[in-house]
Amino acid sequence: MLGRFEFPQFDGGTISKTPVPDLDNPEGVRLGELALACVALKRDLDRVNETSHVFHLPALLHMTGATLTARAAAWEAHIAASEAQLAANQREIDELAFQLYGIAGEDRQAIEAGSGSQGSAADDEPNDEDDTDTDLASPPTDHTSLVTALISYLVGCAFGRFDVRYATGERPTPLLPDPFAPLPACSPGMLIGSDGLPLREGPAGYPLAFPVHGILVDDPDHRDDLVRRVRAALDLIFDRDAEAIEQEICQVLAIHDLRDYFRRPGKGGFWDDHLKRYAKSRRKAPIYWLLQSPKRTYALWLYLHRLDSDTLSKALVSYVEPRLRLEEERLATLRTAKGSATGRDLRQAERNIERQEALLSDIRELRDRLDRAVRHYLAPDLNDGVVLTIAPLHELVPWKEAKHYWEELLAGKYAWSSIGKQLRTQGLVDSR
Repeated sequence: MLGRFEFPQFDGGTISKTPVPDLDNPEGVRLGELALACVALKRDLDRVNETSHVFHLPALLHMTGATLTARAAAWEAHIAASEAQLAANQREIDELAFQLYGIAGEDRQAIEAGSGSQGSAADDEPNDEDDTDTDLASPPTDHTSLVTALISYLVGCAFGRFDVRYATGERPTPLLPDPFAPLPACSPGMLIGSDGLPLREGPAGYPLAFPVHGILVDDPDHRDDLVRRVRAALDLIFDRDAEAIEQEICQVLAIHDLRDYFRRPGKGGFWDDHLKRYAKSRRKAPIYWLLQSPKRTYALWLYLHRLDSDTLSKALVSYVEPRLRLEEERLATLRTAKGSATGRDLRQAERNIERQEALLSDIRELRDRLDRAVRHYLAPDLNDGVVLTIAPLHELVPWKEAKHYWEELLAGKYAWSSIGKQLRTQGLVDSR
């Protein structure tokens, strides 16, 4: 309840003195119905929130329309209708409350005049963007937020996190669980088995391939290329309209192509958007990790919930080293071709060799950093939390928090954690 200055007041004596009217009557029953209706409306809007326990599909896939712009307009209209119904329910709840408490005349006028007219002191405090709680945020309506949410969902489908069959209509929309039921281990939109837990492999007949080891790469020529897998999900969901939808995505985000969005580590890129999406208050917990070469010519994406003791070795042996050998072969071919070149062709051959050597240098640096992480093996333990689990990869991820927590681990902080104990066992903790 609210105290004198509209601050919350929780002391038991005050609350126990609050009069409770008789609710064993039609008005009480109606109050219960309205409360459940409001909960259902709010949960329905929350089904588009990827980090919600009731997540089903992103907003642009909840709506129908030939274009994303049309779907965004339909979503905005849906929010407006839901909020109008919520407001109507609130007015009816207020009316019933006045009746049940027998409040009328001047008392009612005073209450109605006071509610909503005075903000609390907290309203005057400056907002800190880092304090934003995504669970409490209003449903997004701007096109950029809706489109980035769609891409995030497509990435989830590419990694096997989300069940793409809900987006294609192959599976019916799941019913919302009872609001008083225990929270499920996974949201309804995830790819789960009969036990309600995530599947590591697609079930028989599943229409989309995904990496069971949780590794995708930024490599247009590789079958496990992230952009290729995202486009496969786009094709499956939008069919003949997929190419037009991808073009509209690029227009909304002001990018040349999808690869540009995934390669960009700062503002306006997938990694930055992902950090913001998987944040609560000041805590950030990204589930897709970007391991990138210094000049961003090559990158790996790891899915946190498929991380195991072999993930980094697989990334090195199955992806980085084969790519490095391929680029070394290309360099050898360029040098051979240079031997017979003259004049303008010779100058062009020299430029091609210079570019190829720069590319090789960048990938070698990624290889060396990843190799160091593999040799100084630290078994991942998700119970440590994301920031401590990702800290050993601080040389590879474009996230300053990883370096910060790595330095704190080496200084002896978080001794309770699995990774802290492993560092101490290896003699890497500063004991001063």
